[in-house]
Amino acid sequence: MKTIFVNWHGPFAYEEIKNRHHYLSGDSTKYLEGNGLYAITGNVKYQRGKPILQYIGITEKPYAERFRNHHILEKVTRDVNFWLGKVVNSAEATRKDFEDAEYIMVFFNSAAPLNERKGVNPPKFECSVISKFFKGNKMIPYKNVPAIVHDLPEVMIWNPETLELQYCRKLKIFKLE
Repeated sequence: MKTIFVNWHGPFAYEEIKNRHHYLSGDSTKYLEGNGLYAITGNVKYQRGKPILQYIGITEKPYAERFRNHHILEKVTRDVNFWLGKVVNSAEATRKDFEDAEYIMVFFNSAAPLNERKGVNPPKFECSVISKFFKGNKMIPYKNVPAIVHDLPEVMIWNPETLELQYCRKLKIFKLE
């Protein structure tokens, strides 16, 4: 079974991404430069209540360039924030890794209502996606993941033969001291 590990950093406002304040602090490799996953949160017109996860996508471009004229930003108009995801399985994640992770997360996430194309048919491949969430542009994990991303489980395991998804919204952390 393929397992994809995704490190999510956020939330970021568009201005932070446009002005390159999303790069990892002190990291010259520009880890969050682009070529990864992203999630857009906020509210659409007439939507009441707290912002929700609206869209999950992938880009091979720098994030600022991808978001410059993003079609979803015409719909998500209030409280817009971005989460930037990097596949960290290996030194060189492939486009297929990004697409597989996106497919699993979108298909099983009704809270991303603006993903119209990828939520129709269940994935035909076996896959696990494990997500970790980090504060902004630092490598400091959230102890309590912000409510805005609770709709994105930290662990998702899909078996196409049994048509069964196993998931865990919040991983428990056991730390030896």
